[in-house]
Amino acid sequence: MNPLTPEEARLHAEAESIIAKCKLEKASNLGLEIRGLKQVPTSIRELTWLKMLHLRNCNLETLPDWLGELRELEELDLQLNPIKE
Repeated sequence: MNPLTPEEARLHAEAESIIAKCKLEKASNLGLEIRGLKQVPTSIRELTWLKMLHLRNCNLETLPDWLGELRELEELDLQLNPIKE
């Protein structure tokens, strides 16, 4: 994996801050509509209680295999991402 550019590192830190707040509050809905976020942060994997995950318009090209481990997930919004099969 290539190292993150400064802009990618900034976006990743922004995402991690939002994820940490969700974890602290044990929120059931997480919205990471951050343009330029190319990978789903692995820390989301710990949020096993999530019911809704919004990753709209993030520039995601792939999805991690572990996403299926979020057993409570009812809604996954991936619109406007260039995901490759």
